Amino acid sequence: MRFKLLRRRLTISSPRMAIRSAMPWPLRWAGVAVWLGFCAAMSLWAFELGKDLAGVDDNAKEELVRLRDDNHKLQAERDRVQSILNTSGTAIIAERAAQERLTAQIRTLEAENRTLREDLGFFEKLMPASGTENVAIRGLHAEVLSGTQLKWQVLVIQPAKNAAEFRGKLEVSVSGTREGKPG
Repeated sequence: MRFKLLRRRLTISSPRMAIRSAMPWPLRWAGVAVWLGFCAAMSLWAFELGKDLAGVDDNAKEELVRLRDDNHKLQAERDRVQSILNTSGTAIIAERAAQERLTAQIRTLEAENRTLREDLGFFEKLMPASGTENVAIRGLHAEVLSGTQLKWQVLVIQPAKNAAEFRGKLEVSVSGTREGKPG
């Protein structure tokens, strides 16, 4: 009989049972919340203690303030240097334009100087040579037109004022090389 009772209690045919706790569920949840809060406080305490022991948090706030000040100073310095750079860039552009203007002016003056020298040479040719009373040849200009033709001009002056008209001959002898051969 005992065996029957034991078997009835331990098998599927056992009577239904309901297990109820003595503590209501809101109190149980409040207890879990208190226990989790305590674990979080212990974790935070361990974390802060670890930072202090490792030396990670030494003067971090002061260093942050100092770094922000340095950042502001460096930005101001960068802005000042950038404005100087912009000003110098403008000055360089202005100097390049002035240099180009001066270069063009030099070219113009050199061309004008050449024409003045040519004019001076022309007027020197017109001046009478000192010590000669006869006809003087002051200039000869020759230009090759084609292989066998030559165009030439000669300036002949009489140095005396109101001199008689010259009547005479002018002989011009031309010699040179053509394609490396005398001709």
